[in-house]
Amino acid sequence: MSSEGRCLTGQAVPVKKPVQINENAIVIVCGQGEEYARTAAQMLIEQNVSALVSWGTAGALTENVHTGDLILADSVMTKEEESYLFDTEWNKCVANKLCNTSLKIRNGMIAHADQVLSTPEKKSRLLSATRALATDMESISIARCAYTANLPCIAVRAIVDEATQVIPEAIIDNTDIFGRPALLPLLISLSRKPDLMPALIHLAKGMKAATKTLKTVARNQAIFSGPV
Repeated sequence: MSSEGRCLTGQAVPVKKPVQINENAIVIVCGQGEEYARTAAQMLIEQNVSALVSWGTAGALTENVHTGDLILADSVMTKEEESYLFDTEWNKCVANKLCNTSLKIRNGMIAHADQVLSTPEKKSRLLSATRALATDMESISIARCAYTANLPCIAVRAIVDEATQVIPEAIIDNTDIFGRPALLPLLISLSRKPDLMPALIHLAKGMKAATKTLKTVARNQAIFSGPV
């Protein structure tokens, strides 16, 4: 999402195209979803990158994972049990660079979801199928492309919503693939259903905590050295 890209650079990043942000990194803000992530990963591979990072936010699947936690995933899996491992030594390097921060870092599996999991029941079903800590919609494509191209890969994901949290469909329906809200339709939905406001505020707080985590990772240059 656009907000996730901004965490790396401190400023807006153009979408859907490779942007060199420092001497070691090229970023693409690809939009949410498996297909967009696959296209972006393939574009980066064509730029002759030496490694790939799945960067951004995620949703918790277990109740002991909380908003603002950082997931350094050891693997990613679909509910059909397609799975890929992430680079262990690179993950250790990232964790070491963050050891003096206040971040709560968790290692474990990320599960692929083909849509935002908006209810605790949906999250529980994916947890039952995968036993993963968290879920996102992009890491599987990035890991798959990295495997095919024989490139190291990691997933660095900050938690926005917790396992018991509901994300109202009105919020999902009025947000584009880059996480940008359509303000007028969203305001109309809120005027018709003012009880949505607490959920919106809760989600906004979660996003603020997650982006703070991602900014800390970026500020410590934790991912830019690449695999060791």
